[in-house]
Amino acid sequence: MKKTTVMLLVLLLSSFYLNAWIIDANNDKMTGEVSYFLIGDEVEPTESMKFPYQNVKSSLVFNCSSKNKEIGAYIYFSEAPNIPTTNISNGYQYYQNKNTIVNGVDEVTLYQTWGSNFIIRLS
Repeated sequence: MKKTTVMLLVLLLSSFYLNAWIIDANNDKMTGEVSYFLIGDEVEPTESMKFPYQNVKSSLVFNCSSKNKEIGAYIYFSEAPNIPTTNISNGYQYYQNKNTIVNGVDEVTLYQTWGSNFIIRLS
């Protein structure tokens, strides 16, 4: 409960400083689970893309649910992306990426269910 409360407080405080973010909550009446979402403003690619991706936009989404109390990170695309050089598994594809951060290198695993508009961060 504390983690969910802290996440909600952070979301509410962020709304005053980050006008481009949308805060939303979803209450599942059957299970009693509440999920909170912080959704970034849609952005366009920095470089023009060719057909069929010329109109693609994306948003960064964070969520936290009262059930598992973990924070999830997603990238939403207005059209399902087709990203090459991935590892293929049963019904989804995943890829690993290394990013340079302040204190070194961060290795991230991302996955996408086939045809989905979401890319999900696993680690």
